Amino acid sequence: MKNLKLNLLIIVSIFLSNVEMSLGQVTFDWAKRYSSNQLNAQIAYDVVTDANGNVYVTGNTARGSDVIDMVTIKYNSAGNYIWGKSYDFPGYDYSSEAGRSLAVYANGANTFIYSVGIMNYWTINNILVIKYDENGNQLWVKNFSYAPNGFVNQIPKVMSDASGNCYISGGSEEQPYVVKY
Repeated sequence: MKNLKLNLLIIVSIFLSNVEMSLGQVTFDWAKRYSSNQLNAQIAYDVVTDANGNVYVTGNTARGSDVIDMVTIKYNSAGNYIWGKSYDFPGYDYSSEAGRSLAVYANGANTFIYSVGIMNYWTINNILVIKYDENGNQLWVKNFSYAPNGFVNQIPKVMSDASGNCYISGGSEEQPYVVKY
C-alpha cells in the first residue's frame, strides 16, 4: 500500500510538472488590427485558418453611425495583411451587414472561404453567405431568411465538407434551420 501511494505521488508530480512546463512555453507571436480612417468601429466575430497557416477573420465595420458593413480579412501566417473585403448589400442604403462565421475549403491548390453573416434593414432580416477565392475575389453571394414573419434570424454558423459544400445552421425564435449550398 505504501508503494502504491508513492507511485501515485510520483505519477501526479510528473503530470503536474509537465502541465506546468507546457503552460510556461506559450509565446506571443503577433496581433493585428484592421482599421481605416473612414471607419468608426470594427468588431471581429470569427477566425479560421487554412492548411497554409493563413488566417481569415470576419466581423463588421461601421461607417458613421448608421452604416455597418460585413468584412472578411486575410492575413498570412506571419500576421501580414493580405486582403480585406467589405460587403454592403446593394440597393439598401443604411442597411447593416455583420459577419458572424467562417469556413475554409481546400480543393487541391485552391482555397475557398465562406463568410456568413446577418443583413438587417428595417423589417428585413436575412442570412448572408459570401464565397471568396483565396485571392479575395467574390465568387457569389446568397441571402435567405427562414424566420417566420415578425421573428428574427439568429446568428448563423457555417462549415464546409470535403466536397466543398457549404452548410449554414441557425434559427429564429420559432424554428431551427440547416441550409446547403
